[in-house]
Amino acid sequence: MKWWKNLLLVTLAVLIIGMTPVTSASTKTYDQPILPQYAVFGEVWKLEGIYLYDYEYKPEELRAKVVCEASEGCYVERSFTSCIIVSVWGEIKVDIAVIESEIGASIGSQECETITCGGYCDYGETLYIYVQDVIPIEKIVQRKYLITDKGEIATSEIAYAYVEHEVIPKCRIVSQSS
Repeated sequence: MKWWKNLLLVTLAVLIIGMTPVTSASTKTYDQPILPQYAVFGEVWKLEGIYLYDYEYKPEELRAKVVCEASEGCYVERSFTSCIIVSVWGEIKVDIAVIESEIGASIGSQECETITCGGYCDYGETLYIYVQDVIPIEKIVQRKYLITDKGEIATSEIAYAYVEHEVIPKCRIVSQSS
C-alpha cells in the first residue's frame, strides 16, 4: 500500500510544480505603458450654462415728491428709468461672443429698464416715491472638453465667471399729510 501513497505524492507534486509557472505568468507585470483608449488632439472650453447666483440691492433713492393740489384728491404716477453697464468678471475661458449670445446683450453696453410708480393721494397730501434698483448676478459655468478621435469628452475641470446684464427697479410710495 505504501507505493500508492508515494505515487499520489509524486503526482500531486508534479501538478503543483506544473501549475506554478502559469500562476506566476498571469501575475507578471509589464513595463510597457497602457495605451489610452482614445487619442487626444486638443481641448476646448464650452459654456455649460448661466444660472442665477445672487442679487445686488442698490440703496433706495427718492426720485419724486408730488403734492396733491386737487380738492377731490388725485392719482399721481411717474415713470423712472434705471440703467447699468453690462459687465462680466471672473475666470473667462469661453469666447465672450458665446456669453453675449446667451445673455442677449453686449459686454460694455448699457441696459435700461423703465418702471411706472403711482398712488392715490388726498388734497394737500404729499407722495414720496422711492426707487431701488435690484441687479441679478448670474454665474457662468464653463467646462473643459478634450477633443479626441472618439469625439469630445467632458473633463472635471470647471471655470466660473459672473455677469450683470439686467436691472430691476422697484418702487415704494410714502404718503404724508401736510
